[in-house]
Amino acid sequence: MKEVEGFENFVRACSSLASNLQGSELVHAVKKGAKVVQKAIQTQAPVDTGELREGLILVKEKTRTRGKAVYQVTPARGKNAIFQKPIQNPVRSKSPYAYYPASQEYGYFTRRPGGGMTYVRSDGGEATMNKVPGKHYMRTGADVASETAKNLIAKSLLDTIAKKYGG
Repeated sequence: MKEVEGFENFVRACSSLASNLQGSELVHAVKKGAKVVQKAIQTQAPVDTGELREGLILVKEKTRTRGKAVYQVTPARGKNAIFQKPIQNPVRSKSPYAYYPASQEYGYFTRRPGGGMTYVRSDGGEATMNKVPGKHYMRTGADVASETAKNLIAKSLLDTIAKKYGG
């Protein structure tokens, strides 16, 4: 196997580059990507009154690893009075309250006849489950925006490197 000339210098330069980039520059790049994902999720969110779209915010996770930045799109705590409603007859629930963002994402059980979904059993017969299926707006929005967010983060970091090192 042929050795590449100057490869050790390249590896050394890359490791010093990672330590020379400030945490704020990395966090700024990741936040740009997270905002793209947030916008895509808001676009996919179901609209009744518009409160769910307005109530989806970015929250930076706390981490012990220095220089690590992770953001999550989550419903705002300040809107819990709007998002939480009492369940009239709780049966399968651990809580007497229903959380609207979660019920829209994952679905919910209902007692209303015909209010659920119909599916085909393995024996070919038809069965009805009293569950309203979820809309999966968060998963869909994240899937739609993932490549764009990755590209934006990479571009932002490359721009920072070019500005800092004149490349």
